[in-house]
Amino acid sequence: MDYTKLYGSGTPKPPKKPFNKMVLFAVSGALLALLLVITLIFLIMYVPETDETEQEIETTIKKDKDIWKTDKKEKDENEIAGNVMSAIYFSETDSEGYVYIIANTTILTEKDVKGTPIVPDGKNFKITLYKYDPFGKKISGKIVKEFGKTLSHNFFMFEAANKIWCTYSVQSKDVYIFVYDPNTLEELYNLDSFKEKYFPEKNKIKSISVPSIQNYIKFEFIDEEIVIYSPEYDKTFGSTKEYNDFIEKKSGQKNVAYFYIDKSKLYKTRKKESELKTRFHYFSGKDKNTNQINTSVNFPDGLVLWNDESKAVVIYKKIKDDNEERAISCVDGTGNILWTLEQKLLPDELLYKGRYTSSFFLQYNITGSLMNDILSFSLNYSGNYGYNVKEGVRIWEINYSK
Repeated sequence: MDYTKLYGSGTPKPPKKPFNKMVLFAVSGALLALLLVITLIFLIMYVPETDETEQEIETTIKKDKDIWKTDKKEKDENEIAGNVMSAIYFSETDSEGYVYIIANTTILTEKDVKGTPIVPDGKNFKITLYKYDPFGKKISGKIVKEFGKTLSHNFFMFEAANKIWCTYSVQSKDVYIFVYDPNTLEELYNLDSFKEKYFPEKNKIKSISVPSIQNYIKFEFIDEEIVIYSPEYDKTFGSTKEYNDFIEKKSGQKNVAYFYIDKSKLYKTRKKESELKTRFHYFSGKDKNTNQINTSVNFPDGLVLWNDESKAVVIYKKIKDDNEERAISCVDGTGNILWTLEQKLLPDELLYKGRYTSSFFLQYNITGSLMNDILSFSLNYSGNYGYNVKEGVRIWEINYSK
């Protein structure tokens, strides 16, 4: 017997009573075996069945193969997978609505010579449209579109005429349009069916664009012809002038409330509905219909994010601890501040040191709406955000992939 292994290094010294030692080892071994049996019985009886270990093993294997970050997102039916391209909040009634999210859910495992991720041979480029319930924190529906090629740009999404519109346009290269029912996610139109219904005689579409006011869609064809389509009136026009003339006749005489900020002061006036549907920029300057709203605070570098007949939601500069931050407040027609969201609840992109260093840059990249107590707004390059303004809490924050 090699006693060195039993006693450690040095000169081996055999025991004086080897029989007693052997009995001791035998008893110890039996006790150890009994302990292992008891432990196994306990695990079988009291540990609940789970596939967590299996998930972790699969995750580790897939990380090694550089296929996907984790299996848990794919297995959790209420997780938004992929890289988010665009998101909007929409409620068809006064009830709580849904956030519609477009994400690139392609698994990119290969790169081209420039190092850009590409779709592997034999695979399809996948875009997923999610219908997400931000109040119940669950996915209420989703559809997947597959393309035979890699798409290098993001889809643009907006709501019009109670439909969800998704457009993609890289001039003279790739053009797509998809229209969905917001309740069922049924595809109402794609590029071919839309063209067949509204302008079947036209040439190939070269580009699709949507203005910041999002009241119409502009189609440009390879022969330089242009068609303007109005989702609200389900009608096409040969030019923006023809569209503007139609709107002027249709709703030109109807005056609606319009709030704006000039030199940190809030004003309310009335404008023709046709002007608001055709103008790309914000109005300023006083006229006979203009009234200043006297408030307890000023709104430096302010911008009206949304308004109805009786109130306005404004976003403005607020200096705190020598830092230039932003805040969002709701003001009624008599100047009362109904609520305020401070910078700590807002995305960091709205800090003045970020992308939007003034309202001049911000005004073309932000859209918002207030329904009941839910304020939602989108930043073109950042994300979509929702707040319960009555409780002063953020309900959701969906960041776009950089």
